Amino acid sequence: MRRRAALAAVLLAAAAVVGAACGDGGGGEGGAGEGEDAVERTTIQLRPVIGRAGDCKEHSENPPADEPTALALTGRCVGLAPSVLTIKRAGVREVVAQNGVSVAQVKLGGKDGQALAEVSRQFVGKELGLVAFGRLLVAAVVNEEIASGELEILGLSKSEIEDLRRALAP
Repeated sequence: MRRRAALAAVLLAAAAVVGAACGDGGGGEGGAGEGEDAVERTTIQLRPVIGRAGDCKEHSENPPADEPTALALTGRCVGLAPSVLTIKRAGVREVVAQNGVSVAQVKLGGKDGQALAEVSRQFVGKELGLVAFGRLLVAAVVNEEIASGELEILGLSKSEIEDLRRALAP
């Protein structure tokens, strides 16, 4: 559990996770299908935090992965570098912690899990932001390499966890 929570452990706020195919660097994600079963697709972008920014942008989908951006998080504007990892598919499930807080557990498969280990190793002691649905879900300091391929995201509502699960389903 300690390793899986390495990224989110510092936070105790919102976070996000995904995976199973190392991203292509593209930014646009569109809707999928029609009717009641349509699922809004997204990716998870891991972006280095480059400081506070003065001009936050609003996005209905993730900004282009190869461009820096600024997004709001709990009343502040956070500057973000281009994505260092973009995840398109992952297993996501909700777990209720002992304190009653919902936690999104995100399991990355294959190449994405390996890429997460490499990125987390490179960013130990630095802050990474997790972007999905055009929003900065969390910005946290990486405490240690995340070799397990699993992330835990704290602070999301049950409906946000379900949206993330459906959007990242293989």
